Amino acid sequence: MEQIDEMMEKSVFLVEAGSAMVFYLWKENSSQPPEHRVSWEQGCTAVTFEVGRLDGRPVCVAIEWVRLNGHLVAFWSGAGKLVDYDMIEKFFEKKGWNPRWDNNTRPATTNAMNFHHCIQHVQELAKQGVKPVALSFEFHCHKDSSH
Repeated sequence: MEQIDEMMEKSVFLVEAGSAMVFYLWKENSSQPPEHRVSWEQGCTAVTFEVGRLDGRPVCVAIEWVRLNGHLVAFWSGAGKLVDYDMIEKFFEKKGWNPRWDNNTRPATTNAMNFHHCIQHVQELAKQGVKPVALSFEFHCHKDSSH
């Protein structure tokens, strides 16, 4: 659990997107001209948490990580037949998993439709010379070698 907490605390953005949508976003990124593309390293770590119960039924969230230009980004989605977005948001808040961006003025959360906010932030970090943070353990990745 410590490693998961560390990965979430060091994630620069939280993106609501399931694995199929993450694949679509990767495909969109990889089809961009090189000057508009970010480096994409797919993590091999994914977890599912039960964040609560509603009418005796579990409410779960699945999380997977990617490194964009070296920075950790957490992709999450409701998992199972019952999803309660308020419960998931409260779970993230309780855990302290709430990155910020835009000079710390806005929550660094988005969905697939607005993924460009995440890309913009990662590109701004590079322009500002902000180095990706290291983890205290090895993060196994699959690097996109399609280009």
